[in-house]
Amino acid sequence: MKRKLVGMAGGLCLLLGCIEGGWAGEEKSKDQGVADQIGASVKNLATKIEKEVTGVVKKLEESETPKKVGAELKRSAESLGEKVEQAGKKVKESLKSE
Repeated sequence: MKRKLVGMAGGLCLLLGCIEGGWAGEEKSKDQGVADQIGASVKNLATKIEKEVTGVVKKLEESETPKKVGAELKRSAESLGEKVEQAGKKVKESLKSE
């Protein structure tokens, strides 16, 4: 998830560069002020998005959710292991009695 968010932020930075720097081969026009305003607005938006994404990632890392998921997976694996062991014992017993 973190990589996807970082990738989206990188794409947004690329967009910022295109807006701010202008497209290749494009001549500067009288409307450069508008392009500057749009570039500044997009930069501000990118900064806000980056702060929010960083906050969400930090909260997720600090939360107990990953620990809870890990504990549940461990319990499930242990339970499955016990069941496989019991099944193995039953198979051995049935082979001995034959």
